[in-house]
Amino acid sequence: VELVMVNMKGLAVLFLAFGLASAQDGGCSATGMSPYDYSQALCMSFIFYEAQRSGYLPDDERLDWRDDSATGDGSDNGYDLSGGYYDAGDFVKFGFPMAFSATALSWGMIAYPNGYATAGQSDYGKAAVKW
Repeated sequence: VELVMVNMKGLAVLFLAFGLASAQDGGCSATGMSPYDYSQALCMSFIFYEAQRSGYLPDDERLDWRDDSATGDGSDNGYDLSGGYYDAGDFVKFGFPMAFSATALSWGMIAYPNGYATAGQSDYGKAAVKW
């Protein structure tokens, strides 16, 4: 539990450092939870995943600075490869890191459904896995 607390706090600091939360919080306002605001950190983690989306973004995208990207992937060979997530801040989409991330997100939602529901992040979690 202590490791999770440290990681969640570090995650929130990371988002603030990169400006994902400072310029636009995406609805991840502080809840007043102490000593660590796990609800806000969980919300920010899904904002991070939303920022990594590739393809045609949904209307409920919480980051107004993001737009559709890589919508023609595979079209030169007759395939629609849009969608998925970017990896490592580049324009490459790797299967194994994405599969690991989707598995970790899914397992967290299975293991701690009440935590996700209390934080109001269940729907965002399901959308992240489905993406």
